[in-house]
Amino acid sequence: MRSVRAAGPRAQNHHHQLLLLVVVVVGRISACWLEPHSGYVSCINMNLKEPPPRDSLPANTTELDISFNNISRLSRASLPPLAYLQVLLLGRQLQGLVVEDLAFAELPQLRWLDLGGNRLLVLEPRALWGLHRLEKLQMDYNGLEDEVLEGDFFRDLTSLRELDLTGNSLQRARLSGVFLSMASLRVLKLRSNTKLESLCEGDLAALSGLRLELLDLSDTRMFQDTAFNWTECGNPLRNLSFGLLDISSTTFVPSSLQNFLESIRGVPIKALNLCLLPNIGRSFAFMNFKEPVREWFLGLEKSGVEVLDFSRNRVFSLHPRVFSAFPAVRSLDVSRNKVNEIAPGAFQGLESLVFLNLSYNLLGEIYERSFKDLVNSPLDSIDLSHNHIGIIQNTAFAGFPHLTMLDLRDNSILQLPQLMLPSLTYLMLGDNRLSNLYGLQTMDKSLVFLDVRRNRLHNLGEVWRAMASPRVQFLLFEGNVLRDCPPEATPWSPNNSLVYLDISGNTMEIAWASGHCTDMFHTLGALQKLYLDRNLLTALPDGLFLGLSSLLKLNLSNNHLSSVSAASLEPLRSLEVLDLAWNRLVVLDPMALGPLALLQLLDLRGNPFHCTCALMPLLAWLNSSASAAVASFPDALRCASPAELQAVLLVLLDSQGCEEEDPQLVRHLRLSLLCASSSAVLLLLVATLGHRCCRRRFYHGLMWLRELLLTWEWGATPKANEKRGGGAEFYYDAFVCHSEADFPWVRSELLRRLDLRGGRGGPLSMCLEARDFVPGEAHMDNLVRAVDASRCTLCVLTRHFLADSWCMEALRLAQGRGGSLGTRHDVLVLLLGSLPEFQLQRHGPVRAHLQAGRPCVRWPEDPQDRDWCADLLLVTIREGVPCEGPQGGTRFRMRSLRAVGPPT
Repeated sequence: MRSVRAAGPRAQNHHHQLLLLVVVVVGRISACWLEPHSGYVSCINMNLKEPPPRDSLPANTTELDISFNNISRLSRASLPPLAYLQVLLLGRQLQGLVVEDLAFAELPQLRWLDLGGNRLLVLEPRALWGLHRLEKLQMDYNGLEDEVLEGDFFRDLTSLRELDLTGNSLQRARLSGVFLSMASLRVLKLRSNTKLESLCEGDLAALSGLRLELLDLSDTRMFQDTAFNWTECGNPLRNLSFGLLDISSTTFVPSSLQNFLESIRGVPIKALNLCLLPNIGRSFAFMNFKEPVREWFLGLEKSGVEVLDFSRNRVFSLHPRVFSAFPAVRSLDVSRNKVNEIAPGAFQGLESLVFLNLSYNLLGEIYERSFKDLVNSPLDSIDLSHNHIGIIQNTAFAGFPHLTMLDLRDNSILQLPQLMLPSLTYLMLGDNRLSNLYGLQTMDKSLVFLDVRRNRLHNLGEVWRAMASPRVQFLLFEGNVLRDCPPEATPWSPNNSLVYLDISGNTMEIAWASGHCTDMFHTLGALQKLYLDRNLLTALPDGLFLGLSSLLKLNLSNNHLSSVSAASLEPLRSLEVLDLAWNRLVVLDPMALGPLALLQLLDLRGNPFHCTCALMPLLAWLNSSASAAVASFPDALRCASPAELQAVLLVLLDSQGCEEEDPQLVRHLRLSLLCASSSAVLLLLVATLGHRCCRRRFYHGLMWLRELLLTWEWGATPKANEKRGGGAEFYYDAFVCHSEADFPWVRSELLRRLDLRGGRGGPLSMCLEARDFVPGEAHMDNLVRAVDASRCTLCVLTRHFLADSWCMEALRLAQGRGGSLGTRHDVLVLLLGSLPEFQLQRHGPVRAHLQAGRPCVRWPEDPQDRDWCADLLLVTIREGVPCEGPQGGTRFRMRSLRAVGPPT
């Protein structure tokens, strides 16, 4: 085996030299990334010291990005002459950038030039000359000062439409005369020039008569000086008009804001951005800040503002007529403030308002007086979402015939008010605390979209209530606890227009498992999308999807489905998307998807597939060309079991060894197995009944069969053994009387030794309780029969024998049938274990047996003597002679008894 060693100093030095050589070579020959057939070339972050040479670039290059490099100087000779280049991005050079005169003269088609992010940018006076077709120039965060606007740097930029000077060091935005030729300029960005202190009349005079789509003055420090002379400053925006004037995030104090807006009186402004003003509004507890009032905005009364963004401030209270200076405003955004109070008349004067946004505030109640001043306006939409609204007065929105959208999401509404809104189309009530939709009937004539997600609805009757509107098309009930089916529930009217139904995140399993409301979809013939995910479904009720003839998408993901049948999907002939992800499908029969002829997308991710031969039909279906475009995410389908295939992709499984079984053969085998098992059960039943009814005859039959077998084997039967002295015949040679606890020793030790010594006379015929007693008969009858049918009784005397009353009764019974040896019935006692004399004397039958001097044999403790004792027992039982041992005699006096054999 090869050994692994650490590299020595010489080898490490060689590796370092090779790495340095690779770095040098890569630094010299790094190639830019080319996008075929598009003209785009990217050389971003390639440590270039100069622009790529002309021969390394395609002739049709239209966009060249060489940002994030180390280019320190640009000259006319360094930039390759590219006749079709329109976009050149030179931002973020890491070591600063110097642009020489006429550096871009060889790029006549350039439309967009990006020099932003070069904080050490140095422009020579004629650096940008020759760019007559340039439309967009980005020079943000270059550290530029006032001379860039006051000089002739932009002399040839006659086609310029957008100039971005964000984040520079401008102190005053005074434009030079070269801007007079920029008749196409539409966007001027002066944002984040933190040194910009003022903007006065004449600074933008070079743009006189233009309409700027955007003038961005946000995030500046203008007019911080409260002693600023506004009379001398004049109107900084005179003879200009604006699509959007952005003065957000400025440090205006209320007085300076009012003076600035007064100074631009009459300037046409379509949209005004006044958000994120740090000194406006007292919020919840800052009483030293002022709230906005009507007088602040009087300067804009004739500016024709249509869009006012007053969001993300700290306004707590809306004072009366605060927005009356904006009679033409159509969209008012007061979101993300701290509004808690709406004074009567707060919206007075907003005669053209169409959209009102009060979301993300601290409103708690809505009264009739809150929006009473907007009754005569063409108000179309109100956004009151993400507040703390708990109560809405029933007449709060009365008199709004044009209101089509009301957004009340994420509030604390407990009861839906009876809103008289005849034109309401979109009603959003998600994330509230509604337990019913009582009151919806007052607005259901025109309702098309209803959102009641994540409320506390539990009765499916609320879905029926929402369906009462004949125009409703979209119902969103996701995240409730729908589970109760109303007793009067009937299928919806077939005239409904519902196309989208979301009941996900509920507990529909509770309703459907009890067999209720399973016909709720039967009349939704126009429904196209149905979401039933996260409903704890374990099975799909039969006929659940009947009537869904137009359904295109069905989402059953994140349930507990273990199987999907073809019968349940049969009605979904038009289905295109089926989502079964994250269920408990162990195997899926492709035949279940047979009715879905138009299926285009099937999601099976997250199911615990059991990869056995039963899964092979699904694998064959997934690998077929017909379904290749249907199964989505094939790389996410993995085995969950067995353990040796866990996490293996389904597409990598091999079907070898999974031959298809013959259905006809399987049918025959099942029939044969059924017949055999039925016959076995029948025979067992007959045998049980026969034994129950005729067990006595059955027992005598077994005895006769046993006698016949012994006659064939030994030529004699137990009945042939005549009793000496009386001539009687017996079934057994001896009846072994023992306690149940001693049976293992009797069977493994005593009987085994006696059977091994059967000799020519054959084995002894011993009567045992466990084998020869008739089941079901009285125990005493069995004892009498055993004693009468045996030549002698052998009692195994132990501690358990003395404690067993039936054993003592058997001994007494045997003593009554005869006396000592030589009489009609012999009683032999085999003493096993150590028993004290006083304990034996306590039991009458044992005491009488010993005092009469009848045979009592002890089982030897020495294993060598046990064979001798077994031989003597065998002779005594057969011939009836007394046992004599080495010590002479088999009768023992009580005081000579001692513990012998294994203790018990």
